[in-house]
Amino acid sequence: MRSAMNTKLTLTIEQSIIEKAKALKGVFKAPSSFDYKKELAKGLKDKYL
Repeated sequence: MRSAMNTKLTLTIEQSIIEKAKALKGVFKAPSSFDYKKELAKGLKDKYL
């Protein structure tokens, strides 16, 4: 019985995450020329070096 309960809880949590992700979709729009790797490297360098 415990296994079934854990599975149901997991599915409920996953459903919640999916709903939140759908709500966030489109909130952040990067320009087409945005290079994530380059910006990430620059940000980490600025923060730690």
